[in-house]
Amino acid sequence: MAAMMVSMLPATPPTFPPSFYVGQMNQLLINQGGYRTGGSKVCCAGKAPSCRIETQTAGEDYFEDRPNNRSRVDSNRGSIINWYQIASPQFPHDGMQMAVAPTPPGSKHKFTCAAYCPLQGSKFESAITIGDKPSGPLGVPKDLGPAKVTQAPPGKATALTEHWMWKVGLDAPKHNWSVVMSQEDFFVANRTVPFFHKTTIEPLGSYMGESNTSFLTFTPMSAGAIADHFDVDPDSMTHCKGSSKCDNDEGDAVSRALRMGRYRAVPSRTYLSLAQEMAAKLTESATDVADGRHGKEAAAAGAGTRARRLSEYADVDFPLNYVSVEKMTLRQEQYAHQSSGGDYCCDIDSPGCQVQQQHFEGTRYFDWQAQMQRIENGATGQTVVDDYDGGKSMLVVNVSGVETCKEYCPITLQDDMEPLRLPKAARNKGVTTHEGRPVAHWHWDIKILKFIPMQRYDFYGYNTTVPSGKAAYCLDKNQTCTIPVFATMAITPFGREPPTGYQNTTWLSLKLEVPPAAKFRIAGNGTCPQAQNCGNSAWQAHRLRANQPHTYFHHLHKKQ
Repeated sequence: MAAMMVSMLPATPPTFPPSFYVGQMNQLLINQGGYRTGGSKVCCAGKAPSCRIETQTAGEDYFEDRPNNRSRVDSNRGSIINWYQIASPQFPHDGMQMAVAPTPPGSKHKFTCAAYCPLQGSKFESAITIGDKPSGPLGVPKDLGPAKVTQAPPGKATALTEHWMWKVGLDAPKHNWSVVMSQEDFFVANRTVPFFHKTTIEPLGSYMGESNTSFLTFTPMSAGAIADHFDVDPDSMTHCKGSSKCDNDEGDAVSRALRMGRYRAVPSRTYLSLAQEMAAKLTESATDVADGRHGKEAAAAGAGTRARRLSEYADVDFPLNYVSVEKMTLRQEQYAHQSSGGDYCCDIDSPGCQVQQQHFEGTRYFDWQAQMQRIENGATGQTVVDDYDGGKSMLVVNVSGVETCKEYCPITLQDDMEPLRLPKAARNKGVTTHEGRPVAHWHWDIKILKFIPMQRYDFYGYNTTVPSGKAAYCLDKNQTCTIPVFATMAITPFGREPPTGYQNTTWLSLKLEVPPAAKFRIAGNGTCPQAQNCGNSAWQAHRLRANQPHTYFHHLHKKQ
């Protein structure tokens, strides 16, 4: 029976009708810094310096009219038509990607163009093909024989299919080398019906994610039937409004729909994104946030302003100058599950699963009088010096034995240097123990609009007596300072329980001392160039560690 089955295998990949409709369920898994386990499952290790994993799921109706170089996607984002190699108002030869809407009753045509983006330099390619000839020999499909495959939820239909596999990448036969960027696995039912398509993104052997498309229905269509779905009023196409937001992250709903249609992305609006948007709006000032401060203006505020800031906190004294060894983990998750080892994981079948994590272990040098802070990240080897009077955070590198500023990012005007302090809302919950040591416990909540809880804090520390003459370390008249031991912040957007994430900080040691001045003596301070990527994850993680929330949300807002 096996031999007979092999002899019946098709010699060449099947071809599909030129015009068709198919209902699709799309899954996407993104992996940045995680590790793969158990097939289509990715986890963030508990001490990963930087990790982001995410899964997204969405369904859509797809129409393809290959003879006329056009396709259409209908989804909850609206209707998007890609019409290649036709004249458009601004780009005569590139074609149009149009957001279309139904015309009023009585119109000669079914749809009108609401807005468009040019399909610059693009040519029509069928969404359902087997093989990738442009990648050379890598793109030649191989018939791997019969395979039983199950589609994505919610349907999870199972069928016996024919398995075709090819690889996409760079190939140079003359030089005898090739680079695989992804692997494509396509499964065909009943010889000619597309059933399931899996793309594994694995450049140079590094797994970065995958996407799955389940073909829930597949219906060949005649030329007349398919044309009805592309019956766009020609006059509306001629006068269609060109979107100015086709290539960035701004714009109205139509522009966003066009971008989503162009890149076939799957959007997700989550508790985490809602909370971030709310926090960004609340922390933005009424006017535009300044990208930096003038050093002389900031310094002119002087000790009086700093004293006022200290008075805004609870009457619990902490060191003003110190050197501490700390470890901190910030983890935000949604619909993830925890492994037996404490790692957080997402499976591609889990729609809307997210894990974002930053882990830090290093040394902090905090000089209140000089308004300088230095954070040495032992996990990544990165060192950043924050100059608050100068209004910049400097990335420091060693050049021939000299610590030198490589690049800097501005600190917004609202972010002052914040010493260890408790807010006035903190309430002393009494004495407890932490890892066998007696500590005092404080608790408080952060709310928006006075009653919507967003974050929950718990802080633990013990009192110590400051030696005589060391008042610079502590302002308390009785020379008593509170030494931090552990703090945890639960992220509870809109009161959600359980929390969507935590930020845990442990102080392994803390010395009451003014940090050495050499730690802040950085060559090239005045000529250091501004970084071009101040919104990337490394800079954002530093802002969270440095307690610069306005700068953090400023860059978060710019991405939205």
